[in-house]
Amino acid sequence: MKKEFVLNRFIFIFIFIFIFILYGFNGWNGDRDAYESIFYSDGSIVVEKGFSWLADKFKGYGFNYQEFQLIISCVSLLLLYSYINKNTNNRNIFLLFYVFCFFPLDYVLVRNFLSFCICLIAFNFLQHKEDKFSFLVLLLVAYLIHQSALCFIIFVFMPLNNVLNLKKYFVFGFISLFVYFFVKDSLFEIMGLKEHFEIYANSVKSAVFNSFVHFLFSISIIFYVLKNNFLNKKDIFIVNFNLISMGFLIFYFESEILIRLIRFVLFFNMCYLSNFIFLKKNWLFCSAYMFFSGCYLFLMFLFPTLELSVYPLIFDNLLFRGVFY
Repeated sequence: MKKEFVLNRFIFIFIFIFIFILYGFNGWNGDRDAYESIFYSDGSIVVEKGFSWLADKFKGYGFNYQEFQLIISCVSLLLLYSYINKNTNNRNIFLLFYVFCFFPLDYVLVRNFLSFCICLIAFNFLQHKEDKFSFLVLLLVAYLIHQSALCFIIFVFMPLNNVLNLKKYFVFGFISLFVYFFVKDSLFEIMGLKEHFEIYANSVKSAVFNSFVHFLFSISIIFYVLKNNFLNKKDIFIVNFNLISMGFLIFYFESEILIRLIRFVLFFNMCYLSNFIFLKKNWLFCSAYMFFSGCYLFLMFLFPTLELSVYPLIFDNLLFRGVFY
């Protein structure tokens, strides 16, 4: 047992170091030029204040962008490691799924990824310590890195010790939807998102399709958990998380860029299911769910951007350039 533990830990650390090298030493990707421009600008390029502050601090200490990227990649991956280590027994299995399904886009979206990793730690406080104050503080920190973190504020209303009452769920959902339609235009304008959303204009067909996919993935895991009478805190969390995440569906009609929210939902779901993938009565559903999730993530987010995300991951790494060129 001790040898198996040591081997599993070694494999996990090896994968972690490998993806750190892929991210930290990446020399170009689809967003690299934009991030270098932000880093070397004098504040003329407007991004979230937290990220601007970080860039200015590192630049002030004499760091170049590549060194800045090395540190940001290390911090982001350590936060990710912390969440995975705490929330799944099959760390290596989930980390492999993560490497193939999420990582090739995450390393491109530097701000988004760092912000999400901070949100993961916020969810650790919420799920394991029921500390909503720390959850909100960390969400604020994440928001200062990337505004998408604000979407997770709805989870502060999530009950942690019992499954959501469906009557209250629908009443709360209806009221939230009503308020949203009244305040969204003003809110987006105050946050400076209106023009950004127009750049990433969405089609109704795409919004309907991705809303349906999100609904299907969420409702299937909810029924799976309830059917098997899994009622510990992790199970309650994943049921309520998926119920509340359906509030994201309305965002998919606002902008193509907000469809990325489904990636976060699938991250939590796949991490949860990786706990059961080797149990005889659960492996079929878990394997099928993770397989179809992986296919969706690849076809929706990675396949259209292969030359900007997947290929540069290997061919534009500073340590590997001597091998391929």
